[in-house]
Amino acid sequence: MRQIGVWPRPTVPDALHPWLFGDPAQRSFALLDAARIRFLPERLRQSGLPHACLFDGTTAEDLADTAPWLVELADGNDFTRSLFTRGDAHRDLWDAEAGVFLRSPLPLHEVRAHLRKLTRLCDEEGEWFYLRFCDPLYARHLLTHGSEEMRARLLRSGPMMMRGPQDGQMLIWTPPAQPDDLAPRRALLLRVQDRQALKLARLESFTTRMIAWLTEAYGPLPEQIDTPHFVGQLVLHGQDQLGLTNERQVADYVAASWLLRTPAERVLDFTPIGHEIPQATLERIHDEAYEISRKSAHVRVS
Repeated sequence: MRQIGVWPRPTVPDALHPWLFGDPAQRSFALLDAARIRFLPERLRQSGLPHACLFDGTTAEDLADTAPWLVELADGNDFTRSLFTRGDAHRDLWDAEAGVFLRSPLPLHEVRAHLRKLTRLCDEEGEWFYLRFCDPLYARHLLTHGSEEMRARLLRSGPMMMRGPQDGQMLIWTPPAQPDDLAPRRALLLRVQDRQALKLARLESFTTRMIAWLTEAYGPLPEQIDTPHFVGQLVLHGQDQLGLTNERQVADYVAASWLLRTPAERVLDFTPIGHEIPQATLERIHDEAYEISRKSAHVRVS
């Protein structure tokens, strides 16, 4: 929400107030990614709100500026208000997309004790991963596409709310009707389904960044093209079918295809010239696509 010229300034949008503060038996929390909010530990100290890092000991000290932090929210508090306000990039934090929101009857230390067990998980092959479920994009995909066990554990403390993919959209997940019967001593495993959910989140993140870059650089695609679907399919095709191994190669391939309005290999020859390395081939394809598009007046020329 924007607060310019508004008085008294609401803490949260009217539509969210009942969920966050309507039931006095429930507490409201934000789980925030310090990597997305400058000086978050200091801002939390100044807020007057109860808060804690999900990491312990020297890890919490060393990684304080990139760690997940849990804070109990209060109606009327300036920091709470900043989480829901658009505006100044340093003061107002809505556009940072820096966290998810929870409701729970439990006190902060109990919610933290549960959530911190999920920050580092082992998969079925014995490999360990840090799980950044404080990122609303990754939390959304884990809750939507992850295993039932993952959803139950994420929601064990209570319902969770986060931003959706559309501007102004908020999504709410509630715990299962039947509480999960997993013994607390049993460690949660990162299942294949959860790994796939995280892959989808990374795909959406990369696709979103690509669309923003290409729209700014070359102008938007025609309205008849479903831009997110077009770019997402190109990213997957480049990785899975063309064997592109890093983001730079995929970016050049997607950019060339954006300029040509079709997968670039349908128009251009991807055969390396001489001893050309793969990255050089993709950069050349990108340049050739730009020239074709410029002559066809597809590309916006400044």
